[in-house]
Amino acid sequence: ASIGCESEKEVLAAFERAAKHRKQAKTHRNTTSSRSHALFQIRLIWRNAETHSNGKKIENEKPLRMGCLNLIDLAGNERSGTEKISTQQQQEANSINLSLGTLASCVSDIVQKKKGVNYRDSKLTWLLQDCLGADKNSKTLFLVTVSPLETHAYESKISLEFVNKILLGGSK
Repeated sequence: ASIGCESEKEVLAAFERAAKHRKQAKTHRNTTSSRSHALFQIRLIWRNAETHSNGKKIENEKPLRMGCLNLIDLAGNERSGTEKISTQQQQEANSINLSLGTLASCVSDIVQKKKGVNYRDSKLTWLLQDCLGADKNSKTLFLVTVSPLETHAYESKISLEFVNKILLGGSK
């Protein structure tokens, strides 16, 4: 959903509403496993203050500047063969894995400067296309969180391999 916000308070309220709709479920390895990705996109548009101070919007006025900040929590790669999950959770896992694969392919293609990057195979990449590289002025930063705990070593390794694949084209 797209919501227009005019203040910090409205942005925070929208974020809280979105967080309430995030789907989670208990799995064998995690009591609150994300069952989907979460994308919170903030688009900032700077306009000429003089033309908007009187409350009148000018038709077809071009913004002075635009910016976009995406806060994304990617659901983790699901290992369905090792997990005890329901049929619905299996379908969610398949969807998560497909969109992660599509994201990896898109970013890898951009890093390798390939022409004709396909953003259409996933809703996630379609929503992010302007920020991933379709707009030549875009910059993308990936933050990967890993755990120092030995019990989370496998998940941390998978996360780092994912970033290696997309940003370095899979080279070691």
